[in-house]
Amino acid sequence: MRVITDSEDGGLDPSVWGVAPRGRPVDDIALFGDQPRAASAIAVEPTVLLALSPEHFRRMVLEDPAMSFEVFRALSARIRRFDEAMQVQ
Repeated sequence: MRVITDSEDGGLDPSVWGVAPRGRPVDDIALFGDQPRAASAIAVEPTVLLALSPEHFRRMVLEDPAMSFEVFRALSARIRRFDEAMQVQ
């Protein structure tokens, strides 16, 4: 999946943020707030996707609280990678 930015006029900006490897969520941050999504994804090969609404995600976490820990681990790893990238610059 290529991850690209959404332009201010609602179209797609051709700049590529990155490539999401198999199994990695795309734009999962949108599940946690009331902000619109920050990016779009374009499949570059045959792909099977799972779309998850914020409400469905909340219900899943409430039904399985251990899932919260896994979400925190993933977000922590993402913050750590971002922090490391910022230190290199």
